[in-house]
Amino acid sequence: MFLANSENTIENEVSNMIATIKRKITITLVFILMATYAAMIEIVDGGVGEIVAELKRQKQFKNTLFLFLSDNGATAEGGFISQLAADLSNAPYINYKKHTHLGGVSSPLILNWQGGNFENKPELLTHPVHIIDLLPTILDALDIEFPDTFLRKQSLKPHGVSLMPLLYGRGIKARPLFWEHEGNRAVRIDNWRLVGDGINGEWELYDVSTDPFEQSDLASNEPDRERNMAKIFDQWTNKMQAKPLHHEGWKARIKKYKKINPEQSGDHIRE
Repeated sequence: MFLANSENTIENEVSNMIATIKRKITITLVFILMATYAAMIEIVDGGVGEIVAELKRQKQFKNTLFLFLSDNGATAEGGFISQLAADLSNAPYINYKKHTHLGGVSSPLILNWQGGNFENKPELLTHPVHIIDLLPTILDALDIEFPDTFLRKQSLKPHGVSLMPLLYGRGIKARPLFWEHEGNRAVRIDNWRLVGDGINGEWELYDVSTDPFEQSDLASNEPDRERNMAKIFDQWTNKMQAKPLHHEGWKARIKKYKKINPEQSGDHIRE
């Protein structure tokens, strides 16, 4: 009995020691990741400062439109440690990069144009916009029309809208906003977001005017709204030729779309 108890005690102590070491390693790795992240932000900040200084030296600062935005959502694809770091970065939003909850698609955007002659002072705008709006905004600022043809074929017009009216204190027309990536889906109409996590994931419905961090799924309380928004999303996927929704590996997707759109393969540039 004495030997058995001794063996159990030693085994428990070893298990506790291993668990303690794992916790310390995990904490250390999280600190290293976050310290690296902070260093990257500092380096980017310094780099932007150098660009601004050089533009001012060349007297082109007021003639430059700055559009600065972060990537969308921290990634949890590096395993448990990466997920912990992503939780720290994304909180209080839920989910991660590639998913379509706000933790996966939200990005702050800073727009600065000293020569834009904006009447309103610098301010925080909360109007929902989309990355598809950046090209129309740049074209509008430069007073350039999008070309009707490209490589002797009819061009597909940008689906976004110019944000310049917002910057001059005017509004932009309300429109649905859509997301789809690797089968993860979402549509926003006014303050309502319909989100599907994964190809077979059930739709979740959130009122982000009262629930900006998507904590309370209202799909069961608003079945008509859910069905209507799902129908609108389905119509959009048909229009965008996004069906069937499925996740292919990167190499398979590149091969597929180079075959569909050979003129966009980049091969003509190398010839």
